[in-house]
Amino acid sequence: MKKLSQYIILSLILVVPLLVYVFLKSFGTNHYALKKFIPVEINERTENGKLIYDTIFHQIPDFLAINQDDKTISGADFSNKILVVDFFFTRCPGICPKMTSQLTRVQEIFKNKPDVQIVSFTVDTDFDNPDVLKKYADKYSIDASVWTLAKTKTKLDVFNLGFYGFKIPSDTVDKFLHSEKIILVDKEKHIRGFYTGTDKKDIDRLTTEIGVLLYEYQNDKPKK
Repeated sequence: MKKLSQYIILSLILVVPLLVYVFLKSFGTNHYALKKFIPVEINERTENGKLIYDTIFHQIPDFLAINQDDKTISGADFSNKILVVDFFFTRCPGICPKMTSQLTRVQEIFKNKPDVQIVSFTVDTDFDNPDVLKKYADKYSIDASVWTLAKTKTKLDVFNLGFYGFKIPSDTVDKFLHSEKIILVDKEKHIRGFYTGTDKKDIDRLTTEIGVLLYEYQNDKPKK
């Protein structure tokens, strides 16, 4: 009975992307288009006698880090990828295990979609060396082909990346021990969503919106 229940749950998890695609194919992306976050500039131009405003949106910067396999990685390794990003640390006793468990759902749903990658940056750069990250990856059955655990050189590097690169919402910079927010980034490096990593419903929304982006790229639809 237990094995049957597990099979049913896994089947439901894996069918989510298919339902998303069917929904979008039936109703079109105009009914569900993702906005871009963090406008940084508005340019004016005239076209056919009409004044048009073009909004320039923030793009995540390049970065350098070491992954769980002790290999140097950079933002260039994730070019032309949809990214799901969070900030955590392996010794975290609170929200991090919950977030990681939720992200394993995302991994399972999109493990056969190479355009989707998960990147988790540790904020405990002194302790979380590649060996520690590897043990954490093994503990949560993290597939390195889908999900990268990353360590920047210094805490200042990850601080800047979190606040100024991925625009993690926070009341004060002093609270940057970690964040429960998960960030969705499109292939053009624009931020397309923020999600609460401990909230199952918000992760359900994340998986749906990843499906929206995949559909848009697959059908060459312009993003709103």
